[in-house]
Amino acid sequence: RDADVFRRGVRSLVISGGSFAGNASTLLEAQQAAIAAALTNPAGGFPFGQPDDSSSSGEFRGGSWNIYADPHAASEVLASGLQGVVFVSSGAQKNLPTAADQQSFIPSGVDCPAANFSVAALEQAPVSSGQSFADIFWWDESAAVVAEQLERTRGGSKGTRPPDVCTNWVDAKVLVDLRNGGTFSWTEVSPFGASARICLDASLTAFLVAYWPVAAGCRL
Repeated sequence: RDADVFRRGVRSLVISGGSFAGNASTLLEAQQAAIAAALTNPAGGFPFGQPDDSSSSGEFRGGSWNIYADPHAASEVLASGLQGVVFVSSGAQKNLPTAADQQSFIPSGVDCPAANFSVAALEQAPVSSGQSFADIFWWDESAAVVAEQLERTRGGSKGTRPPDVCTNWVDAKVLVDLRNGGTFSWTEVSPFGASARICLDASLTAFLVAYWPVAAGCRL
């Protein structure tokens, strides 16, 4: 709750989630249309949000689970004045589906001691969650990879490195909507929000190339 301590202790924060409508050029217009639609049809959902019929978790069309789980805490973090807030948005993560054959991105000819464990974890994901691969995405894993890539860039890392996972960045001011209505918990672009960078799109191939050598513990 001490914003000064928080800002001193945290240099940057990469958030897995946050839902933003449209693309870089239509972000605000698409958001306004989505909000208007939600406010005209407030039935169903908590507290009065319209659930997304395609979402088994009951998220709102403009919301994302990691924000919806505690929107007040998310709002306080954004309001703290922390610089370096990054959203790896739900829209970008929707471009990163899992599939049974993705372990083919584990490098060959090198020692990867965690490969069997990581492959088994992927294979068991549909079994343990009761979903299909088509329903499971590289949510938090993608945020971790983006965070690592941003840290390398900040540190001026030289040499060969995988292509950037995020293919479309936009800078915006963002807040969490705490109104008791159909847009509760939504992340929204607003002139009253906090400065943030938003990853709107992501490359599946770039993610897999960066992720698997680390997940498999490859000694490159």
